[in-house]
Amino acid sequence: LSKEEKAAAKAKKEADLLEAFKTAGLTDDEQQKYRAIMEESSAFGKALKADATLSDEEKAAKSKEYGKAKAARLKELLGAEKYKALKDVQNAQKEAVKAN
Repeated sequence: LSKEEKAAAKAKKEADLLEAFKTAGLTDDEQQKYRAIMEESSAFGKALKADATLSDEEKAAKSKEYGKAKAARLKELLGAEKYKALKDVQNAQKEAVKAN
């Protein structure tokens, strides 16, 4: 991807995230905490990918385990209702991208 395409994709991702936050009714505090959890998740994924001591199966297992823990943290942060609303909007956004 070109620099412009990457910038456009990043802007679209941010716009989609803000739309999802608004639709799900997240407060500013919840948004900040959500972003912190997602940044932590990204760092975990990068570290896991770079870990040459683990097999692909071990990496997949650790990633799945971390994903479950992350989902639990997000549900605790947002509550079941807002978490589901956020996930529903994000899934709809993914489907819209696939449809194009």
